Amino acid sequence: MDPLWTKLYESAVASGTPNPKIFADTACKYRNKVLELRAKRHKTVLLTEAPKISEGAPAPKKATKKVLAPEHRCKALTLEGRQCGFRAWHGGFCTKHKPVRDEQST
Repeated sequence: MDPLWTKLYESAVASGTPNPKIFADTACKYRNKVLELRAKRHKTVLLTEAPKISEGAPAPKKATKKVLAPEHRCKALTLEGRQCGFRAWHGGFCTKHKPVRDEQST
């Protein structure tokens, strides 16, 4: 017999478990399944330097950001003093900076 199973069985008997044999069997199966899953788990590899790109592999694509022409950008200035980068829709302003109409004046 497995010494772990014996230890679990004796522990279950001492604590008054109704079915100590079933308890020991289940606990051993659970432990074996956990160990099996841990062994199958992907191992993390710590790299000390960047991997070399093989000649057959395609070069990584660089991210390209779509830049708006200055005349299509919002006229508002950010708190940092730069021009807002969103597209202008409402009379030269983006949705965030669109002028608020005063309802009382109409």
